[in-house]
Amino acid sequence: MADWASQVSVAQVNQQNTGPSLYRASHTAVHRISQAAGSYELLLELVVRETLCGRSLERYLDRCAFRLRPAASCSSLVRVSADQMKIRFLRCSQSGDASSSSSESLEDDWRLPAQTDTPVIVNALLNTHTPAGVTTICNGVVDCARFLL
Repeated sequence: MADWASQVSVAQVNQQNTGPSLYRASHTAVHRISQAAGSYELLLELVVRETLCGRSLERYLDRCAFRLRPAASCSSLVRVSADQMKIRFLRCSQSGDASSSSSESLEDDWRLPAQTDTPVIVNALLNTHTPAGVTTICNGVVDCARFLL
């Protein structure tokens, strides 16, 4: 489940990015998994890097080598139900060399268009809010690591 959520998040990064190259995750960490109303919500932290592959090679993304460029750090909240996966929140910011061209890299601090419904997990990185009716399955990278197997 966490691997699928990561793949959906990376696919959205590639859809949002207008450059010629694809990005893929070099690292994924699950920060929280919650369950409510027959669905799960996963809060992920991803490190995505630009690859040497162009858009026509998206089918082979897992085989693409990384470019030697700064990585982007992304936070993603993904809702998983029996019939679909939906990104509720995705935010990426790129660190590193300010001289890199915006046409060749992710924009600094971009977001998906605003969603009509608010995320169930609020301030989850700080673990300060869990809405009523939500069961926390794991909280924190170490606790959630068992779900990555």
